[in-house]
Amino acid sequence: MFIAGKLTKQLMCKIYILFFISVSYFGVIKNSQAAEMQVIGNVIKGTCVVSVDKMEVQFKPIFIPNVKEDINDKTFLKPFSLRYTCSEFDLSTGSAPYLMKVAASTGTSVDPSNKIYPTTNNTKAAFVLRKCDSSKANCNIVDINGGGVIPFQVTANASLESHFEVSVVQLGTSRPTPGELVAAVDITLLQP
Repeated sequence: MFIAGKLTKQLMCKIYILFFISVSYFGVIKNSQAAEMQVIGNVIKGTCVVSVDKMEVQFKPIFIPNVKEDINDKTFLKPFSLRYTCSEFDLSTGSAPYLMKVAASTGTSVDPSNKIYPTTNNTKAAFVLRKCDSSKANCNIVDINGGGVIPFQVTANASLESHFEVSVVQLGTSRPTPGELVAAVDITLLQP
């Protein structure tokens, strides 16, 4: 839904009543400017539904000394695609806007640099999630702390996919320790 605001001025008289600790009170009349806002929208028909209920991305065993703290490190990287089906969109005038929202699942935390890790993390390692373009080349870190919203365009009433990659990095300054590293995120598709 696209929203445009139209503001018009309107003079409005308000009465402010101030109460004192004593039993008496008095009224003050004050003129103030108020604004009336009209919301004009364009609602589009159509929906997108994720094709799978659960998806797992699994890494082969990782050699701890090679895990780096740098959030941009891609030594241990795994690409994957999220498939979804879109239907009932009127695409006669072009593509339609849609959103993905990525949030940490229960038992998963996100640090200020968007490293994703289990809340009870014994490994001192984390994951970094990136959203990639259609060519699977240009990938940017998903800003989960900033709301995790990823806009995309619906180009067809069909099965579509969005590309991601996830990497394993060190969490904090301590070297990782052996153990299982499991974290989860929820991805929700929304109309804007």
